[in-house]
Amino acid sequence: MENDLLVLEASSVVNGYRMLDALPSTHPVSVLDAEPTGGGRFLILLRGHSRDLNHIGKIAKDLGVDHELIEKIDQSVLDAVYSLAPSTIDESLIVIETETVGSMLLLSNTLATQHKVRAIEIRIRKSGTAGAFGYFTGPKKKCAPAAEDCRTRLRNSIREGDVEVFEEPNEAVRTLFAGL
Repeated sequence: MENDLLVLEASSVVNGYRMLDALPSTHPVSVLDAEPTGGGRFLILLRGHSRDLNHIGKIAKDLGVDHELIEKIDQSVLDAVYSLAPSTIDESLIVIETETVGSMLLLSNTLATQHKVRAIEIRIRKSGTAGAFGYFTGPKKKCAPAAEDCRTRLRNSIREGDVEVFEEPNEAVRTLFAGL
């Protein structure tokens, strides 16, 4: 199994199940997650080879709100989505909030692979509004440019999101992460 990830967000729970039902059995992919999320959306995470995932993305495109193919997803990004291991903040903290899960995972992978900033936790909203938010940490000299790169990527892709850097978070903020 390859390390590429396809993120599909359907516009409704019914459309999510339609997407799952439309997955061709001829493509060797694994379903990492498939469940309703906030705002009446349905999230599907598929792992496999980009050529197979690309084909599936084209099939599911009409039923979706968003889809994102992330080649060579960094394992630390997936770990941050599915684990709540205790963590500490390094020198600086980046907080990102996006309107789609695909945007969050794409930005998270960029932070991990290109900027070498560590993901602390990524949360997919399961109630209320859709989307996701995440926390990342690293040295101040890496976090500020990494956050600006994320802002630029959001603007260039015409996606909504908010990115904030806390260069030297105080003890109240640090305490929140020690309890994760």
